[in-house]
Amino acid sequence: ERGYYNFTVNNIEYVADTLGGGHKVGLELVVKQNLTGYNERGLPVMDNNMVYRIDQINVFPNYDPTVARTDSTFLQRLDTLYYRGLNIVYEKRPNLRPAILRQAVPLYPNYVYNSAQVNRAYTDLMSLGYFKSAKIEFVEQPQSAEVTNYVSFIGASADSTQTRYTREGYLKCNILCTPTLKQSFKVDLEGSTTSSFYGLKATLGYQNRNIFRGAESFDISFTAGYEFMKAPDAKKKRATEFGVTTGLTFPRFLFPGRFRTVNQPKTKVELSINFQDRPYYARTLSSAGITYMWTNNRYSSFSLRPIDINVIDMTRPVDPEFLGSTQNKYLINSFKTQFIGGLSFGYSYNNQRKNLGGNATNIRFNGETAGNLIDAVEHMFFSPAKTKDYYTIFGIQYSQYFRTDLSLSRKIMLGDVTALVGRLYGGVAMAYGNSESVPFDRQFYCGGSNGMRGWTPRTLGQGSVANPHNDYPVQTGDVKLEANLELRFPVWGIIHGATFFDLGNIWYIRENPKEYSDDAVFRFNRFYKQLGFNTGLGLRFDIKFAVLRLDWGIQLHNPNNPAGERWIHNFRWKNTALNFGVGYPF
Repeated sequence: ERGYYNFTVNNIEYVADTLGGGHKVGLELVVKQNLTGYNERGLPVMDNNMVYRIDQINVFPNYDPTVARTDSTFLQRLDTLYYRGLNIVYEKRPNLRPAILRQAVPLYPNYVYNSAQVNRAYTDLMSLGYFKSAKIEFVEQPQSAEVTNYVSFIGASADSTQTRYTREGYLKCNILCTPTLKQSFKVDLEGSTTSSFYGLKATLGYQNRNIFRGAESFDISFTAGYEFMKAPDAKKKRATEFGVTTGLTFPRFLFPGRFRTVNQPKTKVELSINFQDRPYYARTLSSAGITYMWTNNRYSSFSLRPIDINVIDMTRPVDPEFLGSTQNKYLINSFKTQFIGGLSFGYSYNNQRKNLGGNATNIRFNGETAGNLIDAVEHMFFSPAKTKDYYTIFGIQYSQYFRTDLSLSRKIMLGDVTALVGRLYGGVAMAYGNSESVPFDRQFYCGGSNGMRGWTPRTLGQGSVANPHNDYPVQTGDVKLEANLELRFPVWGIIHGATFFDLGNIWYIRENPKEYSDDAVFRFNRFYKQLGFNTGLGLRFDIKFAVLRLDWGIQLHNPNNPAGERWIHNFRWKNTALNFGVGYPF
């Protein structure tokens, strides 16, 4: 990273001296000279390692390796545009604006060669999403014999008083970028089955990866779905869904200022609307948001969503037959018209890419809050509407809450493929101010393919309350704790196996005797007695671009069973769950 382009591990050797005794070894690190060639007698010619500077940078933004290899007149048809240290070489008009290439290439003429900056150029070019491949090659520039170009020291930390010299050379940098398809279409068909419905959904999508010549990615998709209810005695059996989602991603931050220490900055603007007409209700879900994303130069990535707006509009009130006699206020409130406006932040650490096939650590943190800015303005300038004890915006009650969760996972390799993986997860959410409860889809739940695999989604919890025997799985809570341990091992070819153990549950965070029993409330002196336990076996099918997963979980301890019957000794089918997933659970 200080100019030594030809320097490799072969230039380093160690001399160990064990004759000193005392169980100590004298260790000397020797930096060897660089091999420059062989003389007429076949003996190697050695010279001091040279420091290199970048002479010129040529960028080929529309490079086609097939044409370059087979067309002898290719180089004669090229033209060059100079922009802030970059020679942009092209045959036709460049599809990308020069400023975008300059932003993605942190290399400049006369800079000392730095391998870290070269790696960053690779990463930043590919993160644009416009190129399918990029290659950065360096060519040593020839120099006449009488030019020595001796330099005394390199780097701010070097000692300038030492009379140590080395030669300086120059490199030509060629950056060969091959674009991917600018436009693409996709068609997705999805079949699903739940405890209540059979369903079929189709999605038609379009993507333009360079809509404004700045590597901006525009996406739009249309979705249509149809579901048929299984229950033979249901009065209404059909459900339909229509929606459109659009997004525009910029490879930079959309606000003034320069952020030199930020890698791969992106801004995504999203809009979506979805209409659901189900047997017992109809509603329209609308959302809008802006997300800023970036990484550091190692393993961390960040996201900030300062604008996150969601509106749930109940276009047809909920049929009382659907809710029945349930007292779950989270379920009831989730089917009311509400406005959710807030901000969120996410952080992720993953060193798996730098340790392929080795031990790895994964950390994920998310935090969000909603309604605070709106609530401050409302209290400052307005009063609640008559006969109402809450504030509204645009005539809709707005939600006010915070939510945060943290996931820590560690993979320890026990062989070439065999690995032991563990995860700890915790989350908490709380409503306050203008809300009595956190919105239903922001609550925590247990069960499913990525958590407590002995239960299907939303069927474990809360705490140790008895199962409500509701036809719809709606167990959600404010607090979630979960721990997982999984042993992964090869079976045959693309088939891998796993055995796992999970424990966890969800709870409410506040007492509310009118709505639910005290057994559903999280308390430090008893929560460990209310944890669910399960074990099981799994199969993984590694088809290279994805991992298909099938897990069969068996309940060992169900805290929702009556006291004395929570430890399960008779393994019946009703005490198991079969979960399908894509990718590893953690």
